[in-house]
Amino acid sequence: MTRTSREMRDYLVKLVIEDGRKATELGYEHGIKPQRIRAWVRAYNKKQELSNNEQLISSTELKRRIAELEKNEKELKEENEILKKAMHVFAKGHT
Repeated sequence: MTRTSREMRDYLVKLVIEDGRKATELGYEHGIKPQRIRAWVRAYNKKQELSNNEQLISSTELKRRIAELEKNEKELKEENEILKKAMHVFAKGHT
């Protein structure tokens, strides 16, 4: 049994996933059992699924983040009002 390089595995997985090539066809072309190619594709898909799940956040974390953003928004609105008032005071002084 010959060992397939990581680059070759990635290339074959990419051909299956992105180009829609058949594992049977690729196996014949490259002398690799189609079951092995399918296993690589499954492993790749599982890895992608796990990395996508890591990006998800809990509802508690989401609520905390929303509260933080609302607080920042309130502070920014207050600062904006102060700046508007200051602008009017300075504008009156120059006329």
